[in-house]
Amino acid sequence: MQPQRNYLLVNSCIRLLVATSVNRSLWLFVLLLASPVGATPAKTDTVAPDYKQAVDYCLFRQYDQAEPALLTIIRQANHPARQAAIFLLAEEVYLWRGQYTQYVALSDSLGYRGYNYGLAQRMRSQPAMVLTLPDSVHQSFRLQKRGHVVVTLFVNGRPKRFLVDTGAQRTMLSTRLATELGLATLVDAKVGNSLGQSLPSSIALLDSIRFGSLQVNHIPVFVQSLWGFNVDGALGWDILRHFRTTIDYVNHTITLTNPAGPVSSVPNLLGGSRPLLQVQNKTGGYMTLFCDTGDNGQVILTPQGKAKLTDGRPGYTLGLDLGFGGRMRLRRTNAMKRFTIQADGHAQQLRKQSAELPSEVISGVLIDGRIGSGFFRHGQLTLDPAQNRYGYQPVQRP
Repeated sequence: MQPQRNYLLVNSCIRLLVATSVNRSLWLFVLLLASPVGATPAKTDTVAPDYKQAVDYCLFRQYDQAEPALLTIIRQANHPARQAAIFLLAEEVYLWRGQYTQYVALSDSLGYRGYNYGLAQRMRSQPAMVLTLPDSVHQSFRLQKRGHVVVTLFVNGRPKRFLVDTGAQRTMLSTRLATELGLATLVDAKVGNSLGQSLPSSIALLDSIRFGSLQVNHIPVFVQSLWGFNVDGALGWDILRHFRTTIDYVNHTITLTNPAGPVSSVPNLLGGSRPLLQVQNKTGGYMTLFCDTGDNGQVILTPQGKAKLTDGRPGYTLGLDLGFGGRMRLRRTNAMKRFTIQADGHAQQLRKQSAELPSEVISGVLIDGRIGSGFFRHGQLTLDPAQNRYGYQPVQRP
């Protein structure tokens, strides 16, 4: 059975957000595709088939096919998905794969000015990011009290504490560490925290990161205040997506290996710039959840994700939101009680989870929620983007 995906036509707006709470760590991510204000999501059967096919190419990282498919749509001035195709090609196919020259050329030819145009202009003259992993990395990590996976990386030769965060599209440095390293700002940016407050940020170019035998050079990083978190930065999906990553939450080990083998015939991990997991509700219906290991919670649902549940009942939960920059807020939120999520065939009944995640579009697909480290804390999670597969296996404590 193939999972049903909710495709969405969107405009060319990017919102850059940082979201955090007591159950959501402070890390930067970009909503690559944002719905027009006041717009109603398009139904699956009303989206043009050629656009749906192009979205699928992006979800399965088939960029050699995605690019010509999107260009074909863009050349049709009256195509209903033309603006969405421009956005997808620029922000998903080009930007997050480091193809800055193509991003600028496309933008200039179409008069398109996305949020990342200035970044792409600066980055096209910078050396490209280089990743080298001759064998594999197998390291122990510290699991913080909040459930965050923290490893020691060597940043420009200096040992630093980093969160392993698939929710961060780019690797991130604290303002303090960027100042210590003397990094120059490439582009200034404004980011909003989870409380709707706009605060300054910047993007810089980092010389090197070493993690075991993994060496990464010329890394574009976000620089942001990490007040309230005892780390120097976050190892983001821009690096992790190149490898097969296994996090054993029980034995506190993380393993990175080079991808090998054919693409899975039964894919359950989709997305390019952010990982999307195919999970199931209690009766086997498919749901698409954004995997964010920087979130120490379990599951947060969007309205459409909540509607897909076949069990559970609505309720409320009391939470303390912590916005970066030291902003805090105590509030009551909508929740769902006692519902079941199956990840890679392993079912868990969740007692009470927030159901207040706003509707969000990633790579042209309307997602059903977010799944964090808390869901996997009793087992081993493997993410293998090259094969479009993830795995989860409960582990007995030693």
